[in-house]
Amino acid sequence: QTGRQVDMDLSNYRSCYFGKWYYGPAQTYFGSDAGFSNTESVHKSVHFTGQDLIDALRKGDSALVHELAVRLEGLSDEMTERLEALMNLLA
Repeated sequence: QTGRQVDMDLSNYRSCYFGKWYYGPAQTYFGSDAGFSNTESVHKSVHFTGQDLIDALRKGDSALVHELAVRLEGLSDEMTERLEALMNLLA
């Protein structure tokens, strides 16, 4: 199916719930931690890959949709691991 209508914009990684927390109050708690700083690149990659996935859906490129979905799943797992590591700092 080509030309699929998908009305979503993931390009602004600062406006999602995590982005608002990460660039806001989380800086106070974790700002100097290297693990916290390294989370930013993964978070941005989630947004950029998600936006690429939406664009591929719009174009009807099913092979690229599958490739990006697999990549996004891996990034999601990586974000979960990094967040769990940050939570362990608070324990």
